[in-house]
Amino acid sequence: MVQPWQRVATQRITQSFSPNLEISFPPIDEEEGAEGPMIIEAEVGGHFIHRMYVDGGSASKIMYEHCFNKLLPEFKTRMVPATALLIGFSGEIIWPLGRISLLVKIGDAEHSTSAFMNFVVVRSASLYNGIIGRPGIRKIQAVPSTTYGMLKFLVEGGVLTIRSSKIVTIEYASIAGPIEQPPAINQARWQ
Repeated sequence: MVQPWQRVATQRITQSFSPNLEISFPPIDEEEGAEGPMIIEAEVGGHFIHRMYVDGGSASKIMYEHCFNKLLPEFKTRMVPATALLIGFSGEIIWPLGRISLLVKIGDAEHSTSAFMNFVVVRSASLYNGIIGRPGIRKIQAVPSTTYGMLKFLVEGGVLTIRSSKIVTIEYASIAGPIEQPPAINQARWQ
């Protein structure tokens, strides 16, 4: 059964190639730039996976159980027991279901980078299929910018730029007009 938090609409991710061998980001105005998390698509263990969250604040590479369950059986048998627990930023403790090493490829057939990453498989509600944290970013030698909503890395002959997709929950995207003011009795709780 699809939960309300799982219904999302995404904007297609785009990528571009530049023969320039320097990774740079041009200056932007205060009003410009991206908002929200950096979301990419990646080929993980031969599976094309949408909604991979690139999180420079995370020390882990995570695959959520709902994504893991869609892997082919020969990949799922590679999962081994996890040896450590995870602690979330709000202090919650998560006991992983296991861990699995998979090849992660980012880019297309012409320009891409790849590296093996050790994912911790967790059972948790999430809009994302997985998280690529600092160690994964370092493995693919990428330079992320949440300000620009871009992930850049060197490939043969230049720099590949992956632009983040935008995730909008359908519940919020379907709001057609301004939100009405709540009744006076509820205003104290909302301030």
